[in-house]
Amino acid sequence: MTKLKIKLRNCSVELPDDVGNFILSTGCGSGKTFWLERFILTHYMEGMLIIVDSIVSANSLYFDLLTKLGLDANDMMQIHSETDYDVMNEFANNPEEVTKKKVLIMTNVRLYTEYPPVYLLYNIDGVTLSSFDGDWKKLMNNPNTRRWICIDEIPGFIQKYASVSKLHLGVLGEDDSKGGYKAKEFVAMRKDYNTFIAHSDAAWFNTATTLGLLKTDTALSIVESEYSNMIKVQGDAVIQFSPCDFQTTKSLVLIMEGAGDVLFKDSSIYKLIDIPQKYRAKADFHSFNVPNLNRRNNKHQELIKSMVQSVIAILSSVKGKTLIACWNDFKGDDKGITSDTQNSNDITLVTLLSDELTKANIPQDIYSIIYYGSAESKAVNDFKDYSNIILLGKWSLPVSTSSEKFNKAFLTNTTLTRYMLWEYVQLITRIAIRQDMDINVFYTDDHNRDFIQTLEKYFNQNILDIPEEHIDWRDKVRKLNNGKRVVSQIERLSQRFPYIPQMIVEGKQNKTINVSLKEVNNLIGKSKKRRDYKHLISILQKFGISLVLL
Repeated sequence: MTKLKIKLRNCSVELPDDVGNFILSTGCGSGKTFWLERFILTHYMEGMLIIVDSIVSANSLYFDLLTKLGLDANDMMQIHSETDYDVMNEFANNPEEVTKKKVLIMTNVRLYTEYPPVYLLYNIDGVTLSSFDGDWKKLMNNPNTRRWICIDEIPGFIQKYASVSKLHLGVLGEDDSKGGYKAKEFVAMRKDYNTFIAHSDAAWFNTATTLGLLKTDTALSIVESEYSNMIKVQGDAVIQFSPCDFQTTKSLVLIMEGAGDVLFKDSSIYKLIDIPQKYRAKADFHSFNVPNLNRRNNKHQELIKSMVQSVIAILSSVKGKTLIACWNDFKGDDKGITSDTQNSNDITLVTLLSDELTKANIPQDIYSIIYYGSAESKAVNDFKDYSNIILLGKWSLPVSTSSEKFNKAFLTNTTLTRYMLWEYVQLITRIAIRQDMDINVFYTDDHNRDFIQTLEKYFNQNILDIPEEHIDWRDKVRKLNNGKRVVSQIERLSQRFPYIPQMIVEGKQNKTINVSLKEVNNLIGKSKKRRDYKHLISILQKFGISLVLL
């Protein structure tokens, strides 16, 4: 066992071992990237995979290693969507060349969508590549697995490797003579895939390249081994890779996340190394009111006018630059779940606010406007000299696309509140607190007060104290009329849907669970009819959970 010392701007920390899986929670602005560049310079001959949050970060790291630290361009490679065409063409047609690169820099989305052996294996003479069958233990303990795997910021943009539809399963399966279906032999699967699917809209990857063939064969290998499970799934089955697959006793897998203590709740894979004193500067929080503030408010012009008036009042009362964060648009369903995706024809709220502030002759050099969830809301340094931030409207995300998705990928017990705290911490630390300078945080009064107080404690006292985590969901259920009768049923149901207790405690979201009567009976251990679950359905409905028995 060899300890690894990491010296950052705000502290020095020691990992208990230089192999295994760790997440280092350092605080945002701690100098992680500076340390990482020097670490690469020291260890790059052993094979390194560096995962960063954006194309800008990848290009910046590559440039620094090349021009400031003197690494040879022939020893490095970048993989992202804007990599030079000739380089990517070489990658697609000669992927084994990638395994010769001492330092491989990728954007984090590639962790989910790329063929794993091409980025995880390294040998100065190259590695012969073949289809990956999903055996991560074998891959991660391959003698050619890269020695150092460093992930700078959490890869939160979780994507699937491939979707496996019933069409795919139909073409790739055959009668098992028992009234069901089984996967065909691999050779037959590949033949039928190439005949019926490869050149259709249902194709997974471009089979005209060597890399595309490897990616396709990988998907087929996993379908072959997981066919019996996939065919039971309602809708499309998903092939999903994750950093939790990187379990090894040969390499160091290190995730460096400024707010890792917030996001990684009870990780079963990664050991949390937490730096308690993350921020030395003070964050002053100030509430303000915008009349009729509601994302579903149909009187957009009136609301924008109110927003602008409030923003101008704040801008005129503070010193220094101000970052304004707002919704992307006025969309949102009837249950308060917002969407931060947009159509190219949409006029964003950012644009509308910018236009109104310009009309009011507010100097453009004293503020910037971004929308919640944008690339600028995390892992950028563009606003590090800003002294103030305005949180214009409460930001919320549906549990299905945030904490639930994160927990599935990272095997954690992160609640929706923790996930949203992480988003807010990332957003607020875009400004000067990351440089140990005091800041002002202005927030609209539609924000939950407990949530804001949790943020205040986190920044000013370095304490993470989430009130709802002291609440037992069972107590909330028992307080309802006849609630005691269904506690055990909910416990069993939660084995299949682990987010149910979290939703009962938080009570902030609405979610529909579609599940067969047979599966519920199996979970609860009794043979019942639909009408026997009326009380359970009624109790869950009080917490925003609609249980639909199919």
